[in-house]
Amino acid sequence: MVAKDINQVIQIVNGKFSPVEANEMLHELVKSRISYDKVQMLKMWISDNHFDSRESNYKIDAMNKGKAEAMALIEKAKREGLKVEIIGNIEVRLSH
Repeated sequence: MVAKDINQVIQIVNGKFSPVEANEMLHELVKSRISYDKVQMLKMWISDNHFDSRESNYKIDAMNKGKAEAMALIEKAKREGLKVEIIGNIEVRLSH
């Protein structure tokens, strides 16, 4: 039997960065995730040419929107001479 409440948190990033560093980091993280989703969509389309990509496209659009909001905040930090604190965790859980 597998317990559903077992989980692990992996800390990807935790620190303060210059706006330029934060911009580069977030850009690469989001780009990597979007690329992964696009590859998965392509695989699904190859196996089923009638694949409904609306949900996948919605996820990609949401990531791009979140990225744009983060970039606006980073631009504000740049204008005001502030650092950008980024805390990124991935929580891994077992489920059915």
